Amino acid sequence: MGAESSTTSQGATTFLIVDSPNLPRIGAGKDVAIVMKGHHKIFIPCLCGYAGEITLGPVSHAIRFIVEGTKDCMVLRTTDDECLSLEVNFRAMNVGDPLGLWSFFGGKSSPCTFCLNSDLTISPRKGSSVCSNVAIGVNSSNRSRLQLVNRYDKKNRITWRNWQDPEAKKQSQKDDEAPQSQKDDEAPARMVEGKTGNTSQKANIEGVHPLAKIDNFDMQNPD
Repeated sequence: MGAESSTTSQGATTFLIVDSPNLPRIGAGKDVAIVMKGHHKIFIPCLCGYAGEITLGPVSHAIRFIVEGTKDCMVLRTTDDECLSLEVNFRAMNVGDPLGLWSFFGGKSSPCTFCLNSDLTISPRKGSSVCSNVAIGVNSSNRSRLQLVNRYDKKNRITWRNWQDPEAKKQSQKDDEAPQSQKDDEAPARMVEGKTGNTSQKANIEGVHPLAKIDNFDMQNPD
């Protein structure tokens, strides 16, 4: 997918980029993200819905997600097909459960919800509760396979980091070259980028986690 900045009527958009563990053999470079496995969603009649396979791969093929809700209760939909959202298969919420993309009846109803934790892991929710003992991670032998793992298993759990779009990097270079007075004048406007409905939204400011703008989440003092 392209890496251009965008907004939708639903909310901010982001990629899910791995910070840890280190997975150097998956991506073409050092950056690894959630990507689509194959190019098509599959209809599964017995489950009355559409599924999409995901895996970890080069950031150049990263899925862009629409973030709906707050850091404590968010739905992660794909921008290419807003009916598809991140899903824990069968929602038992146990260690080893795989993740994918899912849509009931090809619509937006009953999506799986997630919580961004203070340690930058993402845990699924079950009903009104956060399954805080598990988090999205990787299989111990197949390092590109996404599944639920023990949240405190630092070898296999995933923490998610900031990533800046190429267009934002260009903007950052322009800012570095601008006079200090101009930077001071523009700083307040740039810090509010990412609000819903702002069609001129730029990519995330360097040093700010892509999900930090959700619910005023303070990454320096997350608790």
